[in-house]
Amino acid sequence: MVEIREETSEQNEPSGSNEPRSNTASSQQRTTVLMDFLKANPTEALCFLLRQLTVYFAAVYMLTMSNPEYQKTVYFKAFAAAAATNAFRLHQRVRGSTNPTFSREFLQEVMLEDSAHYLLYSLIFPTSTPVSMALIPITLYAIWQSLAFVIKVASLLNYSNNNIIQKLNQFKTAQTENVLGLIACSEIFLFPIFFAMIFMGKANIFFPFLYYRFLAMRYISRRNPYTRLTFANMKMSLYQVAASPSCPAIIQTVIYKSVALIERLSPI
Repeated sequence: MVEIREETSEQNEPSGSNEPRSNTASSQQRTTVLMDFLKANPTEALCFLLRQLTVYFAAVYMLTMSNPEYQKTVYFKAFAAAAATNAFRLHQRVRGSTNPTFSREFLQEVMLEDSAHYLLYSLIFPTSTPVSMALIPITLYAIWQSLAFVIKVASLLNYSNNNIIQKLNQFKTAQTENVLGLIACSEIFLFPIFFAMIFMGKANIFFPFLYYRFLAMRYISRRNPYTRLTFANMKMSLYQVAASPSCPAIIQTVIYKSVALIERLSPI
């Protein structure tokens, strides 16, 4: 007796026909993983969006030089987005504090956080005449932290081997010191600018005192040593200039006295 078997559609179906199904399943799985990550980390997701706003408003500010009034508006918005970002980050950092009650110890712990430093930074600048250089720190930090978020999400979704993601990761690793050093330099060189702005009537007389407090906090930062390193490098460079035989005596005196003054103002 000959056994007759019914040929199923799966036998006739080419093996490649399963690829769309597997791709769809993989896409759905990644979407689920992404949504779960965003639900578990809402603050990180919100900060990522706020950083995009910071970069956007900073870019618009630089591209609208012909409209000073509109420039002031987007300048304020860039700092508002940066302030919101740092407020959320600060809340995230101190949420697990060992001193949860409002006390002197709690305030001291809060003021050691980098996000508290940049919250102060983002709140004091909109009170004065717009300074383009002041946008450098918040914009570079927004770009750098956004890059870290994108790489983290890509790794979570199994895109770590993607060529673009690998290049972004390599770029971030290679340029981190340069970017943080540039941020520290811009923050330091802003200080003398404010004194000039006071004499021009474009800044409040109390502004340098607030900014000095910001620089002092950056100098003692636990997580970012680049302000200290930048000051040390500047001191070394100035001493090299002063030690040169071609350096006039008056310039040497100015250099040594300036360095001595800065060292006296150092918080540590």
